[in-house]
Amino acid sequence: MIKNLKNHIRICDIHKTTKKCKLKKDGISYKFICTQCAVERSRAWREKNKDRYKKQNREHYLKRREFIKNNPDLFVERDSEKLCEKHNIKKVFSTDNAIVCRECKKEYASKYRKQNPGKKYNLTKEQFDFLHREENLYCKICKRKDNFGKKFFIDHCHDTGKVRDLLCATCNAGLGSFFHNDAILQSAIEYLQSHQHKEAE
Repeated sequence: MIKNLKNHIRICDIHKTTKKCKLKKDGISYKFICTQCAVERSRAWREKNKDRYKKQNREHYLKRREFIKNNPDLFVERDSEKLCEKHNIKKVFSTDNAIVCRECKKEYASKYRKQNPGKKYNLTKEQFDFLHREENLYCKICKRKDNFGKKFFIDHCHDTGKVRDLLCATCNAGLGSFFHNDAILQSAIEYLQSHQHKEAE
């Protein structure tokens, strides 16, 4: 029942965008809210509760500072003299109790992405390779095959996470600009069609 509720799609009456299903503080029930409404509600709460907001930020800062103080081996000061042996730059990033530099972090992330290309979308290597087979390498909207010399984007539903297909950079950005909302896209089509008739006259 909860799984079906998460996959249920609702449209915000104010912003006409897709509402996301989120778990309430009680840990049992769910609520639907669009991203823009959540941002506006948070901004209004901060304006109304300035003192409380500052107090929460101060408590978080002190708690974080105390944690760093009690775990010095996990962190390194930015003015530390410790340098990365490989890149000869300061080590300022820490993961899994290992202090590394920014370049090492980038190299590790790049290597991981190459070894697990579909991990971001929960795709196995076989599924990823099947999606990128040669006869499928074109945009499913504009039918472009070159994509300006770049890799095609894996389009997916932002509510369910389900992978759709490959899109070029322009079409992928276009769907995002229309909030992946078919009602807004249909309205844009009707708008273009109405002005085409006027231009013809």
